[in-house]
Amino acid sequence: MEVDEIDIDSLDEAALISLHDRIVGRLQLLDLEKTVRALRQIKIGGRVIFEGPDNTLVSGIVVRRNRKTLSIQVDDRTQWNISPHLIRITQEDVREQVERETPFLSLNDEDYAAWIRANRRAPAS
Repeated sequence: MEVDEIDIDSLDEAALISLHDRIVGRLQLLDLEKTVRALRQIKIGGRVIFEGPDNTLVSGIVVRRNRKTLSIQVDDRTQWNISPHLIRITQEDVREQVERETPFLSLNDEDYAAWIRANRRAPAS
């Protein structure tokens, strides 16, 4: 069913309130799913940065995943609870993750060429 097909003009107040509640509930569920996916992308112990209230960049380490936020231990020993949507992973953490998950991407050109030669399939005869 398309959204344009719902004839809201024919609904009474109770039906509109019920529809509103269902829509809000669905939007909250979608937002929670998006938050959970974002939380899974960030590992505990990883270094992250986020923008502080005075628009300065704050750096810290993820110490815990909460239901909707991440607990970040900042370099000055304070702790912040931040939405995962506001977090940026540091370059070092990204490099470490790439090297762990796709080691051939972190090779220099010479080692990469050697890796290709070693893993190349022999042509079918």
